[in-house]
Amino acid sequence: MRELDESLFFLVYRATPPWPWLALMIGLSMVGGGYALFGIVPFAFVRRTRKVVLRLLLAIALTSVVVFATKHAMGRPRPCVALQGVCALGLSAPHDPSFPSGHAAGSACFAAYFADRRRRARTIFLVGAALMVGLSRIALGVHFPFDVLTGTLVGGGLGAGMARYFDRRDSGKNVDEVV
Repeated sequence: MRELDESLFFLVYRATPPWPWLALMIGLSMVGGGYALFGIVPFAFVRRTRKVVLRLLLAIALTSVVVFATKHAMGRPRPCVALQGVCALGLSAPHDPSFPSGHAAGSACFAAYFADRRRRARTIFLVGAALMVGLSRIALGVHFPFDVLTGTLVGGGLGAGMARYFDRRDSGKNVDEVV
């Protein structure tokens, strides 16, 4: 499994051309790192959007706790630390463990929380953006593909689960049926 993960990593990392693709990867990585929350938090003070935003922030906080605990339990070094000739492109190398990707988890949580079968264009955009954030982490040399995949599954699962829980709760259905 490790060999496959490293092979897939190098497939993406070595294929990363310089500017402007690298600039896009850095930008996506920054958005996925939580800077997008600065644009969301003000909506917590608007009466019409407060409930949705606070629930989303709760889902993201739960995702962050799970990712943090898993990272420190697993202790997997990042590619830019573990692999010869790999550096963190355009970034200072993070020093915390690699597995799972917090950027991928947070982005997937956000996308899954707002995914809606009735609004396909929005859902496709959000899922595509989340996948691009995950790809950026590999392209920049700071995560292995398995880190990103696991982060995406954790964040997506928690985001979708929290959204479903609150939808059921608001509709008056038995919340125990969700689990």
